[in-house]
Amino acid sequence: MASQGAKFSVSPSKGAFVAGKMELCFFVLLWITSGLLELFFRPVKAGQGFADRRKKKVMYEYRKLLNKERKKKGGTTTTGSAGSAGEEEGYSEQKGDGNTQGKGQEQKRFKKKPTVTAFSKQQQEFKKKQAEKEQRIKEAEQRKEDRIKAAAKHNKERWKRHVQLGKVNKKGQPVMANRIEFLLNKIQKEASSS
Repeated sequence: MASQGAKFSVSPSKGAFVAGKMELCFFVLLWITSGLLELFFRPVKAGQGFADRRKKKVMYEYRKLLNKERKKKGGTTTTGSAGSAGEEEGYSEQKGDGNTQGKGQEQKRFKKKPTVTAFSKQQQEFKKKQAEKEQRIKEAEQRKEDRIKAAAKHNKERWKRHVQLGKVNKKGQPVMANRIEFLLNKIQKEASSS
């Protein structure tokens, strides 16, 4: 049997090993000291950290140098070959009047071409959809107002007809003059429309 201090127990049904807290700590320490921890938690390959930093520094210096050259080219006159290189980078060529550099010389200035990015495309599509949506809303409101006006006109005519045809004499009989007038108006409307 196992000692009293350590709680080792074997489950006869499953055959699994269950350890106490102390044994678990021992296994974790053994795992850490055996070097397995370095294998799983190493951020960079051994010896590559310095090389990576050096590469980043060189790239940074290179980009800085390119930016300086680009600024110099933008302020002075350039040749045709440099102009084509500038156009590849997204710049367009514009010729000046030549008065600033000297007589008869052409000054070339570079202006950034307006780039159409995915974001600007999405923005334009969004604005277009918003305008269409507003147009549909205005049209729907107009149709609703027209419908309300037509319904009000129809109800007013119905009420007028109801009042006219609903008049009765003292005995409760309908007034025939109103009925004949209503029928005459109805015939005249049909005759004029057709």
